[in-house]
Parts: sequence; structure tokens; C-alpha cells
Amino acid sequence: GDQSAYNGANYLVPNNSLQDYVFNIQPSNKINTTLTPPTGANDRTFSVWFKTFVFAFETICGYGTGSAKAGFDIVTYTNGTVGVHAFNTGVEASGTFILNQWNHYAVTYDGTILRGYLNGQPVNTLTIALVTGTTLDFTIGAGIYSGSNNFSGDVSNIAIWNSVLTASNVNTIYNNGTPNDISSLSPNNWYKLNAQDTFDGTNWTIKDYAGSNDGTSSGMTSANLVQSNLQHTSGYSPYALD
Repeated sequence: GDQSAYNGANYLVPNNSLQDYVFNIQPSNKINTTLTPPTGANDRTFSVWFKTFVFAFETICGYGTGSAKAGFDIVTYTNGTVGVHAFNTGVEASGTFILNQWNHYAVTYDGTILRGYLNGQPVNTLTIALVTGTTLDFTIGAGIYSGSNNFSGDVSNIAIWNSVLTASNVNTIYNNGTPNDISSLSPNNWYKLNAQDTFDGTNWTIKDYAGSNDGTSSGMTSANLVQSNLQHTSGYSPYALD
């Protein structure tokens, strides 16, 4: 790509893997923040990159309040699917993920329909009525409805929109399995979950790169930040080598 340089005779190709850091979440860990409620018809889009090593009922992240019909969790299931768990409705807006590899899951809500996308492809939908409150909790690694079934695996680049993204937008985020710069899609909240987050010796501050809703960790140490083979692209280079 554009990291190669032409010296007048040959292309010089750097030997680097573009590795980044991600967060490894364990059942005793979670990250908490509070979101501003959406306007209009409760329009929302959630996007998350995750990698898990077991087929289990675990919550990647949860959104809403403790009251019924106020939100939903994004969970993995023992049958190898990932989807939405809304006040105990079970597997909805779900698709089959790939074990031991990075997967991208997105879900949109337009006030009536939850619509899921897995690795860029649309999956099931669910018609549901959700309500909002004055504040809405968003938790990474744990849920609102899924009890103590906390996540065990890697997470990266979680983003939230107060709008319904199109299938084309979701494909742009998925980017053939390589996260890129999503600034052009104007997320309301964007947690990159990488080495730019800060650890004060007790808690992590998880920076919100699109808004002001920084997250705070619970039960996490410096060891939760791990190097990963999840490769990122800058999102602006049109170059490749033929």
C-alpha cells in the first residue's frame, strides 16, 4: 500500500504487521458509561468487533436501563450465534460467528425493528417496542438483561450512532474484515479500545473519540490491554501494489 516507497528503481516494502492493541475482557471485568438518550424515534446503531474462543452464552455489551423494554444486550450463544437479547426474548437479529477469529456485529433500531448484520451481511430482524429514559447505561463486557453471563474474549472499536445506518454503511464499517477510520460516518460515540486509553493504576479510562461519554473500567488491570492481529486501515489510501 502507500507505506511502500519508490526509490527510483524499486519499491521498498516495509516489514511491519500493522499490529494494534485491543482489550481482553474476562468475566470479572466490565466498562461502564452513560449515554445521552437518542432523539426522534429512538434511532440507534451499535457496531462492535469481537473475538471469542468458546461457544457460550456471554454478553459482549449491554444498552438500556434496569426497567423492562428499555434496551437490549448483544450476546453470543452456545449454538455459535451472536445476536440481541432483549428482556429475555432469546436469539433475535442473529447470525453464526467464527470462533477464534475477529467478527463484526452491528444492530440498528428505528423505533420498531431491530436489524442485525454479521460480518457485513444482514441477518434476522425483530419487531419490538423499546422505551428510553433520561439516561441510558452502556456496559462493555456485561449486560443489562443477561445476568452474570459476562464476556470472555477480545473487543475493539465499539461505535454508537443516534441514527439508523444503511446496509451500505455497515459494509463500510466491516471493510472486508479490517477496521478503518469511521469518522466520515459521524458516530455519536466511538470507543477504539486500544493503547491510547489510559490506566491510572486502578482503573482504565476508555476514551470516547466521537463524544464526551468516556467509559470507566471495573475489575481490570494493565494486563487487559493485549496486542492483537486485528489489522487496521487508515481509510484514506487508494493505493495497492500490483
